[in-house]
Amino acid sequence: MLDVLMDGLIIMVIGMGVVFVFLMFMVWSMHGMHHFLNWFNKFMPEPIEEVKTKKTKNNNDNDEALVAVAIAACVNKLAK
Repeated sequence: MLDVLMDGLIIMVIGMGVVFVFLMFMVWSMHGMHHFLNWFNKFMPEPIEEVKTKKTKNNNDNDEALVAVAIAACVNKLAK
């Protein structure tokens, strides 16, 4: 019975070690790729797109409604 538990423990430790080594290699390779791409970007930079903004019309129709809402909010706040 003890032999089976020891074999299971050994297999578990080996499996966890393999996963840990794989994850460390993956983190190391991603870190290296980050530095390589930063270096490579100096030679072939990505094009920067210009952001175009739209001019919006000033809608004066809602001014009276906004004033009414602001007055109602003040009255409600003062009533409490």
